[in-house]
Amino acid sequence: MSAGETGGLRAGTRRRRVFGGLVTGLLVAVAGALCWSQWSSPAEREANRWVRDFLRVRAADTARLPDWPLSYEGQRVMVRSFTRPESAWLRAWDRFRRRMPPSMRVVLPRIPGARDRAITLGPALIEMPKMPAIRMALLEAALDPRGANRAFAVQFAGADLPVPKTLLPLLERLAEDADPAVRSQVALAVAGMRPGDPEVERLLGRLQADQVSSVREAARHRPVEPGDLE
Repeated sequence: MSAGETGGLRAGTRRRRVFGGLVTGLLVAVAGALCWSQWSSPAEREANRWVRDFLRVRAADTARLPDWPLSYEGQRVMVRSFTRPESAWLRAWDRFRRRMPPSMRVVLPRIPGARDRAITLGPALIEMPKMPAIRMALLEAALDPRGANRAFAVQFAGADLPVPKTLLPLLERLAEDADPAVRSQVALAVAGMRPGDPEVERLLGRLQADQVSSVREAARHRPVEPGDLE
């Protein structure tokens, strides 16, 4: 067998492997979509419908939120989805897809990851009126070090001022987080609590002595002043 024939066989084998990978990826994507539609819970279907409506009214610039309220369970679904860790197989599929030629990449399904969830769900979580239970759900989700978008979750939990003191125990735990971005958002949330409470001031003092300057600066920002007290 000549060198040219050997090279042709190898090229054919590579093409078959690539084609097999494409077929496998498409089958996995179709199976995943079918399983999701069949096995998703009512709260998950409600949350998906609410997000679609939110994106529609946002794109049309007709309203801040859909004209129907999302239930508490639906909001918890959004929180869990927002902070869901990236899976190893999703990262592997994304690497495989990026290595494909552009002509083949366009037919491969792109699976949304944590960054996509932040872009899609972040504005909705910011706009939604936050009941205390949802604020706590955001902080509880941020406690998992494997979670995605954790700093954003803490930011959304502390977005509306003044931040309720009921969040203080969870914020105390997150103040020990290894990620400075998370601790910075904790500092902003604690600084957004009503001043004068000894427990609040104690945690704020700890954050003002943090070894990372961005955390210290966030803890020194007091958006709620004593004059704001009722």
